[in-house]
Amino acid sequence: MECTLDAMLVGNPNCGKTSFFNALCGTHARVGNYAGVTVEKKTGLSFFENFKLRVTDLPGTYSLNAVSLDEKITLDYLLSHQNQTIINILDGTNLERNLFLSLQLIELNQAMVLVVNMQDEMASKGLQLDIEKLQGLLGVPIVSCVATKKLDKSKYISMIDQAKDTKTNKIVTYPKEIIEAVEKLAEILPSSIESYTNLSKKWFARKLLEKDQWAIDLLSKIKNKNQIEDILNNQLLLIKEQTNSEAGILITQARYSFSNEILSQCITKVAIDSSTEDKIDEIIMNRFFGLPIFFFLVYLSFQLVFTLGDYPMGWIEDFFAYLSNQVLLLWPKSSDFWLKSLIVDGVIAGCSGVLIFLPNIIALFLCIAIFEGSGYMARASFLMDKLMQTGGLNGKSFLPMSSGLGCTVPAIMATRVIENSLDRFITIMVLPLVSCMARLPIYGLLIPIFFSLEWRGFVLFIIYLLGIVVAGIVAKILKSTMKQENSSFIMEIPPLRLPSLRFLWIQILDRSKIYLSKVGTTILAASIVLWFLGNYPNSLDLDSKISNELSNVKNKMLSDKLITDFDVKVALSIQSLMKENETKYWEYETAFTKEKIIIDNELKLATKSQQKIVSVLKLEQKANTKSEKIALDLWLQYQKNILNIEDFYRGKRLEHSILGKIGKFVEPVFTPVGFDWKITTALLGAIAAKEVFVSQFGIVFGIGEADVDDYQELGSSSTETRLSKKIKSVKYPKDHKTRAGEKVFNPLVAVSLMIFCLISAPCMATVATVIRETNSYMFGMWQFCGLSIGAYLMAFIVYQTGIYFNIGLV
Repeated sequence: MECTLDAMLVGNPNCGKTSFFNALCGTHARVGNYAGVTVEKKTGLSFFENFKLRVTDLPGTYSLNAVSLDEKITLDYLLSHQNQTIINILDGTNLERNLFLSLQLIELNQAMVLVVNMQDEMASKGLQLDIEKLQGLLGVPIVSCVATKKLDKSKYISMIDQAKDTKTNKIVTYPKEIIEAVEKLAEILPSSIESYTNLSKKWFARKLLEKDQWAIDLLSKIKNKNQIEDILNNQLLLIKEQTNSEAGILITQARYSFSNEILSQCITKVAIDSSTEDKIDEIIMNRFFGLPIFFFLVYLSFQLVFTLGDYPMGWIEDFFAYLSNQVLLLWPKSSDFWLKSLIVDGVIAGCSGVLIFLPNIIALFLCIAIFEGSGYMARASFLMDKLMQTGGLNGKSFLPMSSGLGCTVPAIMATRVIENSLDRFITIMVLPLVSCMARLPIYGLLIPIFFSLEWRGFVLFIIYLLGIVVAGIVAKILKSTMKQENSSFIMEIPPLRLPSLRFLWIQILDRSKIYLSKVGTTILAASIVLWFLGNYPNSLDLDSKISNELSNVKNKMLSDKLITDFDVKVALSIQSLMKENETKYWEYETAFTKEKIIIDNELKLATKSQQKIVSVLKLEQKANTKSEKIALDLWLQYQKNILNIEDFYRGKRLEHSILGKIGKFVEPVFTPVGFDWKITTALLGAIAAKEVFVSQFGIVFGIGEADVDDYQELGSSSTETRLSKKIKSVKYPKDHKTRAGEKVFNPLVAVSLMIFCLISAPCMATVATVIRETNSYMFGMWQFCGLSIGAYLMAFIVYQTGIYFNIGLV
């Protein structure tokens, strides 16, 4: 028969609580080497023999005197689930502070197990703990572990099973003044307190003496609250007169004294030189060099985003080019089947445009994981504290912002660790200005087109830095309009640790899964919807014009270069294929296209291995007769002419579609910032999710179609994708009112577009999270509209300034 056990994990921030949760339940909940990673409760299951253990991981807290939102979540859960066993995780390298919480938990009189974590670090610091003696002094089962390594589940589940029906009677010895005050308050407290909290009246009385906000709020609901408040105030004054100290301070001192007394009997320390970590901290936390070092490391990370992602991007691009061509070959070119277009121009073009930037995403998350796992991110929050104060915030807001590099939604939830309600609100409002991973594909698409490899990391660094600067300015404005005293920044600096390969792998894997899941859901759905919007309604008149022009191109190919009898034979051989059998002609074209793909691939591979001359010779060998060479020239010119026609009419089709009409309608609004109607449609699609922007570009610029020049030119960087080449070459139509024949994109337009995407309204998921966390629809809509207007104004200033001074137009 299955036995179900319920337990909750409680402990200080950064004590390894979530690592223990992952090891016990086999989950991949996010961890990091700094306080405040867990901000909401998570539940997992663990099995051993006939036991099923249901574990809830609660946000970290230093005490049961809840101040921040995440601490309140922990306290509320503790008091409402007293039938569950408490698994109290302790950081073995800082037992004095961790035991302070343990003593408060013991006073709840619940079943409890203590797990002393970080045994490996205790040994490296020369700390030796007598667990059996500590267990006897506290009266609680205790076990040690290293949570980052594989755990013996049977050991912990068996201990939880044994502890579920046992409770300790150990309690801190408080000063007599506190004991007397507690007894007097307990006498007048109604019995309803015990039924409401499931705890004794004396426990509640101590909470009142500590001036705990949770207890005071509960007191306001009691009928005889005025009488209780009078006695409470009298007792607080009496204690102040008798001891010359506050009641809360006396209670805290008693707990620490009790903790120190116990540890003095259980722990010994062996002298070990730990100067290496101190020397590193002296350098990276230096008041003069610390901040420049941090900015340099961030710049280096952004440079790695492009250098590490360069070749993998090319491989992914090649795969989708191959996949697109294989799908096209399933249908004869003479058939214009809608399913072919949906798969190639919609699904493949839309999804590949986003997936190609996965290597960049992985490179960025690798750097962030190293920062977080090593403890450097927490140190960076201290380095950034003074800069954050110029915006009216402090270093504690920096940690949610750094989380925002991954996704804004969990970053907003991470603001729960900020105690000051105004600081938390302002941080939520400015968080979308920190570029999330969804914006990186936009930058990754535009930056390589107009900037050389050595400058790409710097440009990306400037864009991210600009977002932080704008966030600081907005925060300062908000802070000045909402008067409140500045809050202080107090945070524990975690020890420096070398992140394990397992930690880095899990971090990269989990965040990559989030990115890929969006491609398989949001991006796929958006690509299909956008394809339909971009292809309907059909125009029969346009279809007829395309058919006539393609026929003219074929006839022209046959009449070109008929200079010698030899050339006539080549032309007639192609003409006979056309006249003899239309199907046979399309089979010939398909076969030739396959051969061209093989040749281009050989050229591409040869270029990468620097064998250009050899590959050219191979191409010459494939066309080793005069007849074949002429046929090859004729064919390539024919293909280019066809593609020009198809590109022109694809644009016309798009203009007449629903998507085109929407884009044309709003184009005049975005013309002053340099955007045409195609860019505008991508921006509108990005409201659902920022990744849709690149997906929409892939669809409107038709990167799914086969192209004789689909593959990269000889000697070009592999970061120049098919979409990049399309963007570089696209021009305004000849009938455009102001920019006829000009290129749609130039460096100025690219910068204006990146700034707009940096500042513009967040995705719908972020808006929904803001509404939930602020409990206000008004704030969510205010943020959405405010950032949209701000993005337009910034892009307008940048673009018009560039036009005036003739900067970035070429």
